[in-house]
Amino acid sequence: MVKFLNRKIYYGGDVIFEEGAQGDCAYLIERGSVRISKKTRSGDVELGMLGSGAIFGEMALIDASPRMASAIAAEETVVTFVNHAMFEKKMEGIDPFIRALIHILVRYVRNMGDKVRRLSDRPQDPTL
Repeated sequence: MVKFLNRKIYYGGDVIFEEGAQGDCAYLIERGSVRISKKTRSGDVELGMLGSGAIFGEMALIDASPRMASAIAAEETVVTFVNHAMFEKKMEGIDPFIRALIHILVRYVRNMGDKVRRLSDRPQDPTL
């Protein structure tokens, strides 16, 4: 029998994962909040604050690419996580069309993230 759910507690300021790290889990916030941020030339930019019921870190499970952003607990936060083996077990029964669609959507999101990063890393034109 495969165990699908595991829980972990993070405290305010704890880094759940860092941008660029290899991802091996997706997370569901049971209680608390998580700040998602991305590094830019001018410093960290907060992309969003996630609360109870939000899922994050899922794209790394789908395409095995490095994390696009960092996740930091904003307060005491309880998460349930699914690792890669658990995720693959859950994906076994999914229709091949749906699986392909999920991969396409993840690739689209990653490409958009790369475009935003490149735009934010451009030197600013002081004449504008």
